[in-house]
Amino acid sequence: MFNFTLMRAKQFFSPESLLPNWGPSFYDLDVLKETYSLEKVCALQWSRCVASAEQFLFNNLDHSRVAAISYEDFVLNPFHTLSIALDHLQLSDLIIEDELRMASTFVHKDSLTTSCPLDSDKKNDLIAYLDSLDTPNYLL
Repeated sequence: MFNFTLMRAKQFFSPESLLPNWGPSFYDLDVLKETYSLEKVCALQWSRCVASAEQFLFNNLDHSRVAAISYEDFVLNPFHTLSIALDHLQLSDLIIEDELRMASTFVHKDSLTTSCPLDSDKKNDLIAYLDSLDTPNYLL
């Protein structure tokens, strides 16, 4: 909480409107930023975040209580993905299909954003890098 407050204070008093980091930081982030390309640092940060979330979920919850749903699947097919989530929560009998379809209309694939396109060499380099770390590399 202290780091969050400190970063927000820096943002408030700084002439720049951006925070120096996005997402969870980790102990060697500053070293990695000096050593690797921005793409690799972002990929590693994302991968560690996903791995940390999975580790917490699967170490602290009964596996039957965890449902993996990708944001991309949700945005591309909200009705189907919401149906899966409701089935998992055993709530599908309480929801009227027309209401679920109506709720799904508020989800737009336009909310999927991408960074600058990577050429195939950079993309393959990132995949190989993440594979070498033995961490999840979803959707690369």
